[in-house]
Formats: sequence, structure tokens, C-alpha cells
Amino acid sequence: MKFKNLQKFIEFLEKHKELKKINFPVHPKLEITEIARRTILKKGPALFFQNPIGSEYPLLCNLFGNEKRILFGIGIEKKKSLRKIGKIFSFFRNPTPPKNFRDMVKKFSIYRRIFHTYTKEVKYASCQEIVVGKKKVDLFEFPIMHCWPKDSGKLITWGITTTKSLSNNRQNLGIYRLQVISKNKLLIRWFPQRGGEIDFQEWKKNNKEKFPISIFIGSDPITILSAVMPVPNSLSEYSISGILRGKNSKVVKCVSNDLRVPENSEIVLEGFIEEKSAKEGPNGDHTGFYNKEEYFPIINIEVITRKKYPIYLSTYSGKYPDETSVLSYYMNEILIPIIQKQFPEISDFYLPPEACSYRIALVSIKKKYPGHAKKIMMGIWSFLQQFMYIKIIIVCEDDVNIRDWREVFWSISTCVDPYRDSLFIKYCPSDILDFASFDYGIGSKMGIDATEKLKAESRQTFQSKIFMNKETCVRIEKIWKKLKIFS
Repeated sequence: MKFKNLQKFIEFLEKHKELKKINFPVHPKLEITEIARRTILKKGPALFFQNPIGSEYPLLCNLFGNEKRILFGIGIEKKKSLRKIGKIFSFFRNPTPPKNFRDMVKKFSIYRRIFHTYTKEVKYASCQEIVVGKKKVDLFEFPIMHCWPKDSGKLITWGITTTKSLSNNRQNLGIYRLQVISKNKLLIRWFPQRGGEIDFQEWKKNNKEKFPISIFIGSDPITILSAVMPVPNSLSEYSISGILRGKNSKVVKCVSNDLRVPENSEIVLEGFIEEKSAKEGPNGDHTGFYNKEEYFPIINIEVITRKKYPIYLSTYSGKYPDETSVLSYYMNEILIPIIQKQFPEISDFYLPPEACSYRIALVSIKKKYPGHAKKIMMGIWSFLQQFMYIKIIIVCEDDVNIRDWREVFWSISTCVDPYRDSLFIKYCPSDILDFASFDYGIGSKMGIDATEKLKAESRQTFQSKIFMNKETCVRIEKIWKKLKIFS
């Protein structure tokens, strides 16, 4: 089932007991974070705060805090269907022509999705029912959360920032933390090598005008989720949402700039980036620590457009589990077919959410030759842009369940010689949020080869693993109930 807008999705979730409406007055400063944190720990419902203190607008939190709501949002029933989406993305990342007529018929369902990659522009949109001009802009009218006790201010956390590339005319959607510093000004915390920041630097080199930027808050679930999916660089997130929806994404031109936003957005902030920057932070982050103060660009908001009765979508970032880490766990399933197309020997790939969702990668492979594990490590670090932030890669045999830390530890303890099987690389690009690294944006990488060693890799011969023979297993399976061991 696909949803026309956020409000329709909310109605569906309430009907299926996946949303709780809270009429009790609760403060967006700290209180909503603590309620959401306790709820997500128990895999509880989405939270719809109808009377947040200090605002007339309702606040929606923990929207994608469990598996059911993520799958509902995408319009699929089972987790394994995420792999099918990954196969579609891998095709668009590196499309191949059909081998013959039979192959063309087989892949027709994928080829026809190309028609849904284009946006459909509308003249009138619900997100522009109310237009607030420059003199009346006031961000404080919304129930913006102050998430943690030592945070430096209020943070817009589920705003999807829209920018445009000069070189390929492609619109980029990204989620960046936005700190409110006045009624009409925000600080945008974006990092090098990310889409929006790349667009901004390109603009500064080639254009003297102000860099336009728009931020939409709340939309249909597929559009929201497309902004966090591993999207091929050749496609816009609008294209991805069209592919998943089976219909072209409907967008509308912003009132004050040339950018397009979803016509069903709840709230849209339109503005430009000033030449000045200001200190952002400290604020609580997904690492479980407060980040340090740093200078980031200032956004000047000139126009706010919204629905007549908008819903403010929000979340918080913190130590696992939080909504971001839950989403990352399921987006990992989409990544796997994309990686396997490049490295067919990979059986499984896992970014544990407990490890900040990207700092440690666990890989299982069908090992074929000496040094194979190290080749995979180097390939992964350079495969996708976001993989440059992986600090540690552990490679195991394909019969090791890398989703189970007990098996990973067993594999390390039995197959690893610390000196021979550890790979270290110094002075690599590093996550600027990683204060454990050597310097700002510069750190090291570590690879651990936990595979069984071939002759060329070890002077000793690896012995066979212990397995029960098939005949005994079949025999015990037949008599198991008769033994009544657990009855």
C-alpha cells in the first residue's frame, strides 16, 4: 500500500495500533526525547503529541522506530523484499542491456520503472496553502525539540534539505542537522563529500549569487525514506521515490527560489546560505557523545510555506538504539545486492547499528585465493562514498553468521593471528565526528582477516570444522519429540 501523504500514513498506523496519540501536554525540551527513547527501547509505537507545550502544531516522533512501520512506509510486507529493492538500485547504478528477448521480458518490470524516475510538476500544492513572508517568519512557532541537557539549542532533525547541482542539474535531498539560532536563521551541519556540501562548494566557485536552499519537513513515507536510502549517484532521491512508488514524484516550485519540493510536504522552509558562518554545537549525536563546537554555514529563511494544519515531524539522535540506527539496520538490506553485484563472492554484509551504523563492517565471503579477504577490504573502503568512514572491517568465511557477535568472536579467536591477519592503513579520510581519530577528518583503518588460511598464507594446515553427519541429524530429528527432553 502506498500513501498519498504523511497524514494518510498516520491514519493507517493508528488503525493498525502502530501509533499512539498523546493529548497530555509535554515539553519539546528534553521531555519528548526521554519519552521517545523509552518507547523505542521497547519497540513501541510512533508518538503523536497533540499538545506540545509552546506550539499550536502537533509533533510526530519515532515514526520509523520499528520494522513494521519501515516496511509499511515503503509498501512491502517482508524484510526480504528490501533485497529486491537493492537489486533494482544496483541495476540503475550500473545498467546492463538485455542479453536476449527472454532476458528483456524477465527484466521488463525493472526497465519500465525508468518512466517513474522523472518528476511531475504541479502548479498548486497543499504545502503552499499558507505562505509566510520574510517579515513574519518565526521558526519558534514550531515545536522544535531541544533533545539533550547540554545541547546548545533547538534542532530540526527530520528536515530534508534540497539543493541543486550546477554541473548536472540534479536535485539532491539530504538530512542534515539544523540548529535554530534565531527566528529566521539556522546553522546547517553538513560534511565534506556529502551531496549538499558538494553542491554548495560548486556554486561558490561558479556563481556570485546567493546559494538557494529549501528544507521540507514531513511528506509521504516513501519520499522521506528515499532520503536515507543508499541512492546511486546518477539518480535523484525524487527518482528513487518514483521507482518505489510506481508513480512519478509530484513536486512544486518553491515560492522564493527555483528549487522543487514535494507537493505534499507539511512545512517548507525556503532561504539561502549566507557568506558568514557561526559556531554549531555542542549537541548530542548518534555516537552517544556530544560533538564539539565547529563553524558551519548560516541559512537565512525568507519564506515559510505550509499546509493549513501541518504536522511537525521530529526525532532525536543518541546512542543506539535510536530511530536513525533502526533505519540504518534495514537500509543495510538494500545495500547488500548493490555490493554483491560488484563483489559476487560476498555472502553477507553487515553494518552493526551498535557501532554507530557505519564505523564497523562485518563481511562473509566465499574465499577463493590467498589474500582474498584483504582484497575485499580495500574494495569496500573505496566502493561507495559513505564507506570511507568505515574504521574497521572484519572478514569471515561464508558459513559464519556475521549477524551474531558470538560467531564473529569465535571466528576471530580461531582463525586470526594478530600480526599476520591485521591490516593497518594510516592517514585516511575519517568521520569528522570521530574524536578518537588521529586528527580532524584524518584517521586510520583496520582490517581483520578472520577467514581460514590457505597454504600460501600460513605454515600450519587448518583442520576441518566440526559438523555432525547428515544421517545422524535425520535420525535424531525423527526421534526428538519422543525423547521429551524439554517437556
